[in-house]
Amino acid sequence: MTKEKIQHNFFFILLGVMTVAGLFLLSPYADVFFIAIMFAIIFRPMHRWIREKLHGRNTASAVISTIVVMLVVLVPLSLFGYQIFNEAKGLYISIADGGLESGIIANMVNVLQQYVPQVAPTLAADIGQYVGNGLQWVVTNLGAVFSSAVAMIVNFIFILFTLFFLFRDEDIFRKMILAVSPLEDTHSSELLDTITAAIASVTKGTIMVAFLQGILAGIGFAVAGVPSPVLWASVAAFAAMIPAVGTGLVVVPAIIFLAFTGHVVAAIALAIWGIGVVGLVDNFLRPALLSRGIKIHPLVILFSTFGGLKFFGIVGFFLGPVVLAILFAMFEMYPRIIGNHTQEGEV
Repeated sequence: MTKEKIQHNFFFILLGVMTVAGLFLLSPYADVFFIAIMFAIIFRPMHRWIREKLHGRNTASAVISTIVVMLVVLVPLSLFGYQIFNEAKGLYISIADGGLESGIIANMVNVLQQYVPQVAPTLAADIGQYVGNGLQWVVTNLGAVFSSAVAMIVNFIFILFTLFFLFRDEDIFRKMILAVSPLEDTHSSELLDTITAAIASVTKGTIMVAFLQGILAGIGFAVAGVPSPVLWASVAAFAAMIPAVGTGLVVVPAIIFLAFTGHVVAAIALAIWGIGVVGLVDNFLRPALLSRGIKIHPLVILFSTFGGLKFFGIVGFFLGPVVLAILFAMFEMYPRIIGNHTQEGEV
């Protein structure tokens, strides 16, 4: 083995070790990087407009864009999460203190015990236990997301700092990626644009629509008098990603609950709101947003969301569909890249 070969091998081994070490050091903040990148891509048109109005002043435009994202998205999202945590905690305490024996939960159990035996007699005996176990599972899993207030605040600050530098140094990062990529610059640039379009498409067409439907469902729950409306709105946001069923998985039981507990007017109003407003978002806004980017079947998005939640935690709610979108986008690029290499090889 020549000296030059030994040097090359040593360099690449060292490069591999340092790459693994670097990824290991950055892995605790992978969710922060991903969320910041996601917001930077979504709000990139706004940032470029601001930079144009400021005559190309990168730092000033990045500061303004970061403040806008913080006020429009991150602050409301944090308040929303805090409210979910409070409602989850209250519901959990209610269950632990015998909430199944009195109050709204007891009314729900009584209604189920009255009507369920007519459909499924074998479930009648343990309805209270089923409801209690189900509520405890929901509360425990949703409450755990917001259980560490200090970690949330630190991550919030890191996201803002990362977002600022992504806005300010967007062109620098792009040049760095093009320089490191082994692909030709045209292919690397196309890949970056495709990945950006995939993230924007999935985020706007699926996740943002799900959040919007959850918010609208929560408004309906609050007005109709459904207990813990923000908590169930978050469940409705997850349900919005289920094909054909969507928010109906949460809204319909709420309507039935209101009707069977004597709140008929509220049940009718919630039904009208669910069909006329919440459903309208899914039928019109989602197709309009998805038509502009990568098209993935809703069932694939659903499983990618649950897979992301399983492997990456709450950030997997965003990361799962995005990973699948990038994969589909790369499959679409594959024939073009291979075709170009084949033609170059023939020449």
